[in-house]
Amino acid sequence: MTPPRTAKPTKRRPRRIAVLATALAATLLLGFGEPRGTGDLGLIVERATGRVQVVDTTARTSLGTVEGLGDLSHASIVYSRDQRYGYVFGRDGGLTKVDLLKGSIVRRVIQAGNSIGGAISTDGTLIAVSNYEPGGVRVFDAATLEPVAEIPATYGSDGKRSKVVGLTDAPGQRFVFSLYDAGEIWVADLSDPENPEVQRFRDVGLQPYDALVTDDGRYYVAGLFGEDGLALLDLWHPERGVKRILDGYGRGERPLPVYKMPHLEGWAMAGDRAFLPAVGRHEVLVVSREDWTEVGRVAVHGQPVFVMARPDGRHVWVNFAHPDNDTLQVIDTETLKIVRTLKPGKAVLHMEFTRAAKTSGSRCATKTAWRFTIRAHSAGWRRSMPTSPVASFSPPAPTASDCKDRVEPAAERADALCALERHLLDDFQRNFPLTPAPFAEIGARLGVDESKVIETLAGLQTRGYVSRVGPVFAPRRAGYSLLAALAVPAARVDQVAALVNEYPEVNHNYEREHSFNLWFVVTGDNEERVARTLDEIEGRTGLESLRLPLEHAYHIDLGFPLWP
Repeated sequence: MTPPRTAKPTKRRPRRIAVLATALAATLLLGFGEPRGTGDLGLIVERATGRVQVVDTTARTSLGTVEGLGDLSHASIVYSRDQRYGYVFGRDGGLTKVDLLKGSIVRRVIQAGNSIGGAISTDGTLIAVSNYEPGGVRVFDAATLEPVAEIPATYGSDGKRSKVVGLTDAPGQRFVFSLYDAGEIWVADLSDPENPEVQRFRDVGLQPYDALVTDDGRYYVAGLFGEDGLALLDLWHPERGVKRILDGYGRGERPLPVYKMPHLEGWAMAGDRAFLPAVGRHEVLVVSREDWTEVGRVAVHGQPVFVMARPDGRHVWVNFAHPDNDTLQVIDTETLKIVRTLKPGKAVLHMEFTRAAKTSGSRCATKTAWRFTIRAHSAGWRRSMPTSPVASFSPPAPTASDCKDRVEPAAERADALCALERHLLDDFQRNFPLTPAPFAEIGARLGVDESKVIETLAGLQTRGYVSRVGPVFAPRRAGYSLLAALAVPAARVDQVAALVNEYPEVNHNYEREHSFNLWFVVTGDNEERVARTLDEIEGRTGLESLRLPLEHAYHIDLGFPLWP
């Protein structure tokens, strides 16, 4: 790497002042007000629009939006040490550097096919991104977003690449992360960024799914999805290896379906104890930070997702997975009693405290999915604060004063689906029970009742994972169907696709790489009805359709494993 150039004295100072004046003028022109500090600025992710809001967390107002950040369905954010820049990690592999003062994108790179968050080094010079596809970690220069290093997450004799999760920074220019498929924890020392040194810890447990580093930077704790328990690595003494803690905390009890994956970044560290969600249980576990043994449990309203401590550690706030996600509960960390139950909206997806630890006015921002607002509650829960509207399911408004603030939106990707949803999508692609009560039979196989199966399938349909649940009749046995295609100009593809999708007679509408680039199937009571539908589509779009009636039927088995 080229070392930074040393600034020349005296002669160039007037020119620098001119550049600074130009930058400040640009800030004013963009509507972000007079020159100001950045300590109370933050970003809100608007998933559906692919943009972020820049917000003033003191005045609880939006200063503007920044467009063009791609797929933000599982976005997370870290901030630069001077709190001016936010680094947004998108699900499409995008890494975007946002200037909070100017309200603009500094640079955006697509660094992978599927990513799941990242971290910033302790000195603020490096940005690391954890990737599902291709599995591994990529490291970038924080100033330029130029690539610095790549660490492929290979494992086994055949060199497979694992999904990487639980990436976090640690003291000494290190990044620590877990390999979900391999059951490993790696520590990467980036003291020499061009030649990272990686220490591997194998056989840490089945499917580590998320992790955190304790506030003092000493312990890396990874949750295990494939078994009850956690993996703990002492970063002061990595030579001691990984230790299993809370092993089998649900032993002897029937496991419940996991309706949303808990997030370890939402663990609560309060005094000498840690509060964490029990995977698939209606409990919050209380753990001694001295020896990492269980010292208590708190029975709660549902399956906990985020367990967040108030900045002073006096109370812990808990939210829950569907169908109990309209509720928040507050736990007293001294008595381990629930002291308040709140219902701030139809679906609370995340919580975050502003970093006002020295005052009694600390606030917990909750994200309510259906009201599309950021709703702020007084940490004393006595009153509800003014809300901030957003355009879609959005993360809370973390302040830039904590460079590790993470934003976890709703479960809108396959990796975030709960176990029951995965089984319903994957296990019944074939051999769907043809009985008078098929959903009851499915429920019996999965350990839930019939109503839960129907409710979960309806939820998947509402969220767009399933277009319909019902029989598919053999061609021409009932009604009539036809494969059709349109040659749509590139600039009109989205508009024409939306128009075609308006017709209930249409299914399997896909874009293809061909002059005829929009292909779909039209169904109807008979051939005349299908022809009328296509005639209407042609009339509304001004495009002539290619009509391909069935000549010979072939059965293609489209069932395939959705997850390894």
